[in-house]
Amino acid sequence: MAINGWLAADPELMIEVAQRASGYEAKLPLWSRRPDGIAEDFWINTIAQHRAAYAAEMADTFATTTPDQIRTLRAEAGMPVGTPADLGAPLPDDWR
Repeated sequence: MAINGWLAADPELMIEVAQRASGYEAKLPLWSRRPDGIAEDFWINTIAQHRAAYAAEMADTFATTTPDQIRTLRAEAGMPVGTPADLGAPLPDDWR
């Protein structure tokens, strides 16, 4: 099972991890090898716009789809629901 399918068994945990990962990704520097022919300012603005759009889409999705709805849909589809096994170490606190 892919990581999203495994993690989504616990919707609250999935939302927390997605928000933390998105926050951490926003802190990462841009890939140093931007595509040929793309100006640096355009590259920086494009990445910033896409990161903001992704964060807004994620916030909207989580605002309109409750954890209970996710659990119900997963149960109806025969997918696991509940705390995933083998959670591993928690994410670092600076992943926000």
